[in-house]
Amino acid sequence: MIEVSELHVAGKRLGFIGTVTVAGLKQFGLRKETAILEIDLGSLVPQAVLIPKFSAVSAFPTISRDLNLIVDEPLRWSELESVVRASAGEFLDAAEYLDTYRDTAKDGPGKKRLLLSLTLRAQNRTLTSEEADQVRDAVVAACAAKFGAKLLG
Repeated sequence: MIEVSELHVAGKRLGFIGTVTVAGLKQFGLRKETAILEIDLGSLVPQAVLIPKFSAVSAFPTISRDLNLIVDEPLRWSELESVVRASAGEFLDAAEYLDTYRDTAKDGPGKKRLLLSLTLRAQNRTLTSEEADQVRDAVVAACAAKFGAKLLG
């Protein structure tokens, strides 16, 4: 009646997806191809990537710091971003991917440069340049420790 395939995420059964066979279509009086899907949404929760929640916009100005990091070729922005967000602390307003480029003559084979921008802001006062530099330094140190990233310039 149904041709079924199981769905798995991270080695755990998530559910199934299938199509009703021709015999099933006739038996149930269905005129068109029909698909069936069952997903256990509860099993997706441990795999979820949390999205930052809304917070009130501060009346105080932002400070930006751009980082040009030399990293290994396979590293993805999403992996780097999670470390950036975890290490930047409470002043991080946004972490934005800007560009990827390669210069094998300067950086060597298997390396690339990821350019990102940090937007920093305090909710109750204006950040100083020194505080912004401390956040930048913490982010660079965390990326260096986790991925061997090097700050260019």
